[in-house]
Amino acid sequence: MAGIEQILRPDEKIRATGQLHWIYTARMLFWLVAGFFTATVFVYAVTGWEAGNLAREAFPHLPQAEFQSAKQYMLAQGGGRIAVFRSMHPVFLLFAAGFCGTGFLFFFNMLSLKSTTEIVLTKERLLYNRHGLMVQYSGDFNISHIQKAVPESGILGRILGYGTVHISGNGIVGVSLPPIRQPKELCRAIEEAQKAKILREQEKERERKEEQERKQKQQGGGGKGRGIQINLKTQNRDADREMSENQEEKQEETKKEKPEKNKEPSAQEQIDALIGLQSIKNTLEAIRYKIAYKERRKKAGAPVESFNLHFVFRGNPGTGKTTVARILGAMLREAGYLARGHVVEVSAKDLIAKYVGQTAPQTAEKIEEAMGGILFIDEAYSLLGHGGEKGSFSDDAISTLLQFMENRRGTFVVVAAGYPEEMEKFVNSNPGLRSRFTEFIDFPDFSEEELFRIFTKMARDRHYTLSGAARKYLREAVREALAVYGSRFPNARFIRNFFENTIRYLAVRVMRELEPDDTEDGAEDKLISRMEKDDMEKGFAKTIAAFHHNSKHEEYDLRLKTLRGTFREAAGLCGL
Repeated sequence: MAGIEQILRPDEKIRATGQLHWIYTARMLFWLVAGFFTATVFVYAVTGWEAGNLAREAFPHLPQAEFQSAKQYMLAQGGGRIAVFRSMHPVFLLFAAGFCGTGFLFFFNMLSLKSTTEIVLTKERLLYNRHGLMVQYSGDFNISHIQKAVPESGILGRILGYGTVHISGNGIVGVSLPPIRQPKELCRAIEEAQKAKILREQEKERERKEEQERKQKQQGGGGKGRGIQINLKTQNRDADREMSENQEEKQEETKKEKPEKNKEPSAQEQIDALIGLQSIKNTLEAIRYKIAYKERRKKAGAPVESFNLHFVFRGNPGTGKTTVARILGAMLREAGYLARGHVVEVSAKDLIAKYVGQTAPQTAEKIEEAMGGILFIDEAYSLLGHGGEKGSFSDDAISTLLQFMENRRGTFVVVAAGYPEEMEKFVNSNPGLRSRFTEFIDFPDFSEEELFRIFTKMARDRHYTLSGAARKYLREAVREALAVYGSRFPNARFIRNFFENTIRYLAVRVMRELEPDDTEDGAEDKLISRMEKDDMEKGFAKTIAAFHHNSKHEEYDLRLKTLRGTFREAAGLCGL
């Protein structure tokens, strides 16, 4: 290990080594023996052939039964096989020397490889060096980049206790170690080193955040006002002075409130702003409390076990799955579980490649992009292919995903989302999938009242207002849309499109009606910001048409007209 020890850092200790098995020495001797044996057989064959030719020339009429004796006679007359071989054409000598030389070359190459092969695992990397006459190789692999370390032993290897290890990963292509003792032990050591490194990185990230929070508190405490600084220096204040300084602090905090309005809302504020989804809010709160509880235990010196967080979101389109995933990333970042909390949104086509051998690296690349955050797989059941049937490509993608979920615990979160029934088939398609996901969250469809509130919230957040007639029509439109779509209603996605289409027709109407002198007394502000019933009717019709532009559009249009007539008739009977 002298070569590798020279490149190890002072703080880098050896965790495990790979020792060559004695079978490697046997292979080395095999090449030496094979070279001599092949040369001997060659000499025996060509000298016999030469003796046969000489016997035919000397005794052309000799019977076939006595031909073998004649060959032996000619060999004896020539001084033996070696002498006969030396007298033959130099080409035959070169062939024999080549056979012996090849055996010697392979022998000495393997001998040099045996004396220089070093396989060392540290807490940060796997080092693999070997230098022979024909092979020169040096490998330095960061254990974070190793995705697969697979031991392989044949029948003889399992009997004698040896095997090779195939290593692959991000930037590591097709590295196979020579036959070593107990290859499974080396693979287990690599996995333990990866887990230990993840824990170290998490600890460093927590310490960094704690240090950052401590500095922010110090800066915040130092910037609250000159009164506090004087208080810290003098440490002698009377009650009147204390009240004065507190008033100064409140005034300065009031001054700071304006720029803080543009500050991005916290995860909890975003959760509270969600309309409906109460069961999901409760689940997120429980997860946040669980993380905070483990942090408390850690600070108290109690043992804390690591845990995974991977989610399955089941629900129809537009029920808030993507929105909740983004809020979840922010919440886990603020809680200290994730380093970044960003969301990488992918679909099956982003993970499955077109050609053999490319799916695993492509999937791994997307997962690496999501490290420290959330990998959001929309319509995850599409990984199974058409009809829910798995293929080799989908197997590669799911296998790679499972390996990362197991080996990179606590460093990223997977959220698989889709329709309820299809997601159930997805998690049951592989025995390891259901056990890897820790949270199964169902997203219910929004109620009529919740959809009405979502639209009005969109308008309020974008500084639009609704006239009385527009508000009344909005309720009617939501009710009609729910009846038209039935169980496959696109929920908030429909409302968002409805809102955008309404703005489109509002813009057309305003720009046609707007006059140059309409800027006095806020006339223009009222005109450009108020949605009228006519705008909403046109926006609703366009939204319905966009969602049903297929051959069944006329059927939906007929259903819509029938439903509108029914609602208006019912309203007339009620005197509305």
